[in-house]
Amino acid sequence: MVRDPCKCAYECIEFSGLNKNCQKFRRHLSTIRTINANEKQLRIPSWKNCLTRDNWIC
Repeated sequence: MVRDPCKCAYECIEFSGLNKNCQKFRRHLSTIRTINANEKQLRIPSWKNCLTRDNWIC
């Protein structure tokens, strides 16, 4: 969960030593649908629900 998924993707590419200006990477990044975990229910419960004290295992 990150605030700005595109920025994070660029930082990961830069960290790995790859070319963040690659046109294939830019094109691919623009086609990926980003899911906001704050608003969507995924296959697992929303992270906000999972972090309530009632759901703690230990």
